[in-house]
Order: sequence, then structure tokens, then C-alpha cells
Amino acid sequence: ISHWNGSTWTRVNPAVAVNSHLYGVNCTSSNDCWAVGQRKSGDVLLEHYNGTNWSRVLPTSGDPNQDLWAVNCANPNSCWAVGKSGATLYYDGSTWVGVSNGDLPNDDYRAVAGIAPNPDFPVNALWEET
Repeated sequence: ISHWNGSTWTRVNPAVAVNSHLYGVNCTSSNDCWAVGQRKSGDVLLEHYNGTNWSRVLPTSGDPNQDLWAVNCANPNSCWAVGKSGATLYYDGSTWVGVSNGDLPNDDYRAVAGIAPNPDFPVNALWEET
């Protein structure tokens, strides 16, 4: 992972560097970033940056073996992460939890964004592989 300090890029080691694929990063400030992806071992890659170090975080519910491909945070207390087979997680400022997609198909979600005036309401971009 590379970090821009306003004048130069520097490499910052993630918490899980070996056999991992990083697919998405979102920051609400210089000391609050989330990164998502997949580990070759099959479990979720979900990491937080506090301005100094990256640390691995596990969701408290949902499938811990899901691939996450995108993350979007409206603020430090409201983030959404989405991924393969309909994987959807929500962060409330303290924990990540799996969220049911209801009647939506379990397609692969490649992007997520919030829409004003309510950025806490996610819109998933669906990617159907044929």
C-alpha cells in the first residue's frame, strides 16, 4: 500500500502482506482508512489504518471467508463493504457485521457508494459474470 503525505509517496506495509490481493481502499481522514480484498487462504481481507499502522480486523458476523472488492465510508462511523456472491458488510464505528441482501441476487458486487442526502444508504454496483 502506498501513502501520499502531500508531497511524496511512501510504502506502508499492510497488516497482512503475504498472499493477499487488495481491491479497495477508502479514507475518511489521514488517520482513518479501510482496505478490503482477499487472502489466498480464503478468509476476508479487512484492514484499518490509524495514521501510523495497518491492523487486520475480522467481522463479528457474516461469512469470514468472503472476498471483498469495494469499501465506501460516509464518515468514520458508517462504512459499507461489498464483494463476491453478494457479500455485504456494515461498519458502525466499532464493529463490522454481515448484512442480508434481502431479495437481491447474490451476484458479485464490485463497487459501493453512498448517495446524498443520505450517504449511509448504499448503492451497490452489480457485476454479473457470464
